[in-house]
Amino acid sequence: MIVLLTVNSNRQRACGFCKQCEDVVCTMCVSQPHRDHHIIDIDSGCTFSLYKLKARSSKYQEIIVDLFRHQNTLGSIKQSGLYSKLETEEQNIQRQGKTLKDAIDAHTNKLLHELSRKWEAIKNDIEDEEKKINKYGIELETRNNSLTNIVDSKNKSAVFEAARTHMSFDVGIDLQTTFDSLPEFSPGNVTQCGIEPLYGILKNVEEQNIPTSISFNVLKSYESKLSSIDNIESCFDGSILMNAKQTDVFEGKLNHVKIFNGTLEKINDFVVNLDSMAVLPSGDLLLSTGQSVLRTFSADKKIVKSKYSVAPLKTTAALHITRDGKVIVGANCAFTGEKKIIVMNLNGEHTKTYRVDNNKKLLFEDDSTPTKVTSDKSRNIYVIDKRRNGNGRLIILSGDDNAAVKFIYKGPVSSD
Repeated sequence: MIVLLTVNSNRQRACGFCKQCEDVVCTMCVSQPHRDHHIIDIDSGCTFSLYKLKARSSKYQEIIVDLFRHQNTLGSIKQSGLYSKLETEEQNIQRQGKTLKDAIDAHTNKLLHELSRKWEAIKNDIEDEEKKINKYGIELETRNNSLTNIVDSKNKSAVFEAARTHMSFDVGIDLQTTFDSLPEFSPGNVTQCGIEPLYGILKNVEEQNIPTSISFNVLKSYESKLSSIDNIESCFDGSILMNAKQTDVFEGKLNHVKIFNGTLEKINDFVVNLDSMAVLPSGDLLLSTGQSVLRTFSADKKIVKSKYSVAPLKTTAALHITRDGKVIVGANCAFTGEKKIIVMNLNGEHTKTYRVDNNKKLLFEDDSTPTKVTSDKSRNIYVIDKRRNGNGRLIILSGDDNAAVKFIYKGPVSSD
């Protein structure tokens, strides 16, 4: 027996589903407002609504990913481009001001004030955009979590109610992709009369456009003699380290090469079996070999234990060193099933651990393993969580002190 509980008493006597109106109908509805519509049975209607909800959930995830990328771009503009440009233009103004000394101090203050006012306006625009997308992102995540729970429960009443509510929700959002640029200082001609011609003015430059899509182009390709390339790292001197993992018919090998006349020229090769590698600020190579302690491969070609340990767990292939010298490594235990991402400083001290999500549930499932890890300028940490069966996940972690999970992307939601 199918029971539908809704605020409408007619829907409690539902006998079918109207595909045209996308709603349940009763016997009275079939004979009146839905008389000429395509009516299907309740189970088929539920399947139809589930398909719609899964498609909407997939759309939510796509928008959340776009919002996250847009937020990172805004942060990059604010933290790097604008700040460095602000500093450069202020130095130009100050340098010109020293040339004219006390006679033009008043004009110097006027220009600095105008530059600061323009900077504040740009910063406020970006921060307003950040607040808007944060608010919208939270709403979409809440809706998506609600949809996920409803889809998993397969409660028909909840499915129909969610279909009416969510399918009418407008997912569109206008993202501001163009922001004013900071003015550039244009020095004046000191041989002319008047303050502005002598000192210079602030002139507007082209607006900064945020790219709305990402594309990749192959600039150059090179062939190596390795059977496969499982890991690759660039060295401070411009050379490259490439690794092929050990197989039944191939012993693990590490190649040190450089690009010369359009080809890869071998400097050295070593028989080394490793899961992943990363270059330390010291220039030594840090190796993950599936043991509790990471190894270092030094310039004198010796592999020794490092000060970086995840004991009693074992390291995974997830290994990365951030721009500010943090060592990030995946760790697990085959016996207890415990899995985590550990962040260490250059002294080997554990500064942060990611083991549970924001709801205090285990972040990594029984059949999954943190396989790859990297980070960005905003200190976000990106983890590829590989599963033995089924699709993997991309987990985005906050590099800030709260150690929060920012987003988990599972790929497009299947409608099957």
